[in-house]
Amino acid sequence: MNFLFQRNHQYETHTSIEDIRSRIKELRKTSWHDIAVNLTGKVEEDDSFQLSRKLGFTGFTKGLPKNFVLIDGQLTEDNTATTINITVRCNYLLLFYFYAASAFLAYDLYCLLESNFTIDYVRPVVLSLILLYFIFFTRSQLNRITNSFESYLRVGKR
Repeated sequence: MNFLFQRNHQYETHTSIEDIRSRIKELRKTSWHDIAVNLTGKVEEDDSFQLSRKLGFTGFTKGLPKNFVLIDGQLTEDNTATTINITVRCNYLLLFYFYAASAFLAYDLYCLLESNFTIDYVRPVVLSLILLYFIFFTRSQLNRITNSFESYLRVGKR
């Protein structure tokens, strides 16, 4: 995982590219309450695809994204195998919020050090806990969507 909270995976399967493309297209046809496979997405004509979790957080207000993590992928066909390259990433708006909170934390820590620890340090502690929670939550969501993708297409890491 890098500073953009992205992970790259590569899979190789002996299933034809048409079968994989049709399996990803089938995800669109399932109803929203069928969470046996909690993925939805689309395949483009150039064999790229984007997937997200079907059930996101719908209770958030407007302006916040519904899905925390996304899968961007590319299908390529060799003579005998199909290679699937995916990038599992965090939503960019949430990433912006994370780095804005990190900047506030850095400023609070600077103020705390300049005042020789005489000011209130509750806000830096709370921001630290929120940022740590965000990191662990994002990692678990990245793992969860990757495992759903692998189990649905029946592929394993190379």
